[in-house]
Amino acid sequence: MTDREKRQQTHREEEDAVFNRMLLWVGGAALAELLVLAIEKVHVDMVLGATPALVLRTVFQVFSFLGVALAIACGYWMVRRQQAKQPIRCQAILLVIDVFLWVVSVLTWRWYDVGLEIATLLPIVVAVLILIYFLYQRVFFVSSLFTALGLSVLWIYRIKGDAQDLHRALYVLIALMAVACVGIYLLSKKEGKLFGLRVLPHDTAYPVLYISAIVDAAAFLAVRLIGAGAVIYLIFALAAWFFAQVVYFTVKIM
Repeated sequence: MTDREKRQQTHREEEDAVFNRMLLWVGGAALAELLVLAIEKVHVDMVLGATPALVLRTVFQVFSFLGVALAIACGYWMVRRQQAKQPIRCQAILLVIDVFLWVVSVLTWRWYDVGLEIATLLPIVVAVLILIYFLYQRVFFVSSLFTALGLSVLWIYRIKGDAQDLHRALYVLIALMAVACVGIYLLSKKEGKLFGLRVLPHDTAYPVLYISAIVDAAAFLAVRLIGAGAVIYLIFALAAWFFAQVVYFTVKIM
């Protein structure tokens, strides 16, 4: 076997490994969707009776606080292992599971059946983000996180726009987008590194990240000032921005 054939075989093996990892993550998203549907049957429809439903509600209430502590601990664990140049795959999986369960717990505890209706959309969003992570550049994945956050919040507002805590959350999210812009600026000045760790590649298109964060903040502010009547138009605007990114980064790959 020549050197060229060996390189081609190695490249094919690497592509197969990446494709298999992508399938595992997408399969995990499918299992998460089944889990949410099962929770809906037990907690809302009470197919097993009232007692399991009450137990689940208590679990959701406790995990709404416990999940935050676990996420912080897991994130710190990941940073320590990354600094020690050790693999963080298991820690990343645990963090994703914890964040997902925490979101489901908060939505279900606060909004009951409406919260679960919203939660059924989350695995679909995660599946799309997984495909972007494995098929496109890192910068598109980060930008898609902003866009997915914006679309999810607007969709939640469309379903539950009368919730007072959601109104307060919009201001928090606007502040979060401002913090994100500061973080993007610091990363651009440090060539994509944060605390010595590589977060973004050298050739990152930082303007795309700025635009995604600013578009989110503008959408949240517009909803708060104009009201629920603007939500559907803002959803279309964010969707259009997302598809514009798909075209841009697809052309960039080609």
